[in-house]
Amino acid sequence: MGLLLCGSAAALIGGYAAISTYRGLEPSRRRGQILPVTLTGGCFVIVGLAAAAFGVWIF
Repeated sequence: MGLLLCGSAAALIGGYAAISTYRGLEPSRRRGQILPVTLTGGCFVIVGLAAAAFGVWIF
């Protein structure tokens, strides 16, 4: 049950962090920073969802 909660939290926090970081950038810097922000947020979401899926499978 803990793995499910931690994985879900990691996915939500990673997605929120990526979106808020992108929105907080100056419009001139958004174009150059979209790839690193997307990759970092995407990694958190993918790992979090994988951990949550493993937690569901174990539960």
